[in-house]
Amino acid sequence: MAMVVEKKRVPVTTANLSKVIQQWIDADNVFMTDLTSGLVRQAMLLTTIPDIFDRLIVAEAQALHLPVITIDRAITQSQLVEVIW
Repeated sequence: MAMVVEKKRVPVTTANLSKVIQQWIDADNVFMTDLTSGLVRQAMLLTTIPDIFDRLIVAEAQALHLPVITIDRAITQSQLVEVIW
């Protein structure tokens, strides 16, 4: 998200994004996870997905046994996780 904001692909400032992230941290209905070495190693194995950030998303979804909400073609075509969209 930070990269998207920094590249000005969305009309959000870094300060606003920081506030939103803090709200997520404080929320009872949002579960934030850490980027672990195990997750990174798993993502490295998902070579059918070209983008490393997409690989991290899929690896996390696999670890948590959750679907991914996306229209990303590479994630959908990989069939590595259930996709909702």
